[in-house]
Amino acid sequence: MQAEITKEAIHRGLPVLNFNQRSVGEIFDFISLIARLVNQQEKGKQLLASYEAELQTIANSAAAFARRPRVFFEEWNDPLISGIQWVEELIEIAGGETIFPELRLGRKAKERVASPEQIIERNPDVIIASWCGMKVNKETICSRPGWDRISAIRHGHVYEILSSHILQPGPACLTDGVRELHRILAQAAG
Repeated sequence: MQAEITKEAIHRGLPVLNFNQRSVGEIFDFISLIARLVNQQEKGKQLLASYEAELQTIANSAAAFARRPRVFFEEWNDPLISGIQWVEELIEIAGGETIFPELRLGRKAKERVASPEQIIERNPDVIIASWCGMKVNKETICSRPGWDRISAIRHGHVYEILSSHILQPGPACLTDGVRELHRILAQAAG
């Protein structure tokens, strides 16, 4: 969708600055670039330092977990799309182990599709869902055929995080989103 908006703006002769950050590192690079564009480099450095410090504090807290819960992050429900790279990285910082690390580098959603059978087979301890623009239906997740065999379903570890907290590559995921992930994973880690 953003590609079409960008294309249209360019065709209309408007100046366009297009970003497509996919990792925590790319989010940091984006913030740094914006700070330079508005001639606020020092404030940008301070902001980035505060995000880095918070992520380190959360990682240090997660290091004390007795175990790292295995997590399936469901970015979309049909087809089942696993988490984008920055979400998967934040899950690891927050104390979890992602069940589809090989899919995280898929820059397009269709490159991160997982089958219900793959998810059953990898048996996550926690399912965290965030459907962009749509409320998560936990009952639907829990009632999928065969999913009653998944540890997360059996133990009631199915959660929703608002998409505005985790699926936007900017400050919210580096603050509210990672804090929510950490809170959820701390409960699941026992």
